[in-house]
Amino acid sequence: MPEEFLDFQCEVPGSVWYVRTVIGVDKERVVPMIIGARCAYQAWLNGSEMFYQKDELPPGCYEPWSIPHYECEPREHNIALHPGKNRLVIKLVQPVGQRVRAFFRFSADPAPSPLMLRGFHDASLPRPGLPEPPGRHGIRFRFTGPPGMRMVRFLARGPACLWIDGTPQSLDLVEITPDGNYRYIADLTKQRDAPCLLALMVAAPSDSRAGDALPEPVCFDCETGLIALGDWCHHGLASYSGAACYRRRLELPEIPAGGRIMLDLGDLSPTASVEINGRHASTLLVPPWRCDVTGMLHAGENEIAITIANTLANHYSVGNPSPYAFAHQTPSGLFGPVTLITTS
Repeated sequence: MPEEFLDFQCEVPGSVWYVRTVIGVDKERVVPMIIGARCAYQAWLNGSEMFYQKDELPPGCYEPWSIPHYECEPREHNIALHPGKNRLVIKLVQPVGQRVRAFFRFSADPAPSPLMLRGFHDASLPRPGLPEPPGRHGIRFRFTGPPGMRMVRFLARGPACLWIDGTPQSLDLVEITPDGNYRYIADLTKQRDAPCLLALMVAAPSDSRAGDALPEPVCFDCETGLIALGDWCHHGLASYSGAACYRRRLELPEIPAGGRIMLDLGDLSPTASVEINGRHASTLLVPPWRCDVTGMLHAGENEIAITIANTLANHYSVGNPSPYAFAHQTPSGLFGPVTLITTS
């Protein structure tokens, strides 16, 4: 799990972000605060400057893979927190040739698992947020469900409600875990063949903020579904790494002898395998996305099957965050238009 949970990007070097939050404690405490970034930064606690890195570090590069890295030498100070609200302000300055990636935490100890964020795994440690009286408040989520959805499974920090395309869904409470979380399953009475809109509300504890109300990723059990041309990321499959097959049956008139037929897939990402009437025609790895299908089509009904397979970038960019997956790597799917071109 990358430590730099603050992540910004701007095309104009010197642009500034201010991160403002409150650290709430119930009694006076002295704790180590660790902060790190390759960009220039400053940090103030209750109006007093605590950290200052005047100059940015040059872009880091992991040479074996020729990809950027954001390792830095963290700075550490013992800071005094007074009871109640302690106001923390961090200034981050956009460097040249790299993203603004930074972190802060209140512990020097490693996390018990590499999948946990250091400094946020222990509930006894100070953390950003507002101290509030006991109680619960509704946190709402809205997202696209994938095609072929048959079951939804999730863990929530409180009682939850689910709607699909505006219709309330029945939720089965599987268990209340020892730490007070609610594990739910929604077994849909009707499979959603196409992508749909899901709305979720969690009655979370008062200290919960945004995605914290869902301690684990929402999981979907899917069967065969339908998807239109376009980016899978727009159809509920942003974190899906795998393959999808597009099929079309079409009637063709008599095919002239001696001519050639090219299948042009338009645009796609990142690879394609083409079958014509059950026979492999071509595997396409780079543009132009077209192949010769002469002799594979006939008069009457034909079937064209195009299988698109993407990379692990989608899984690592969303399902398992990594600084080594970039936005331009995640578009996946067949974008088209798909055409047959005949030449004499």
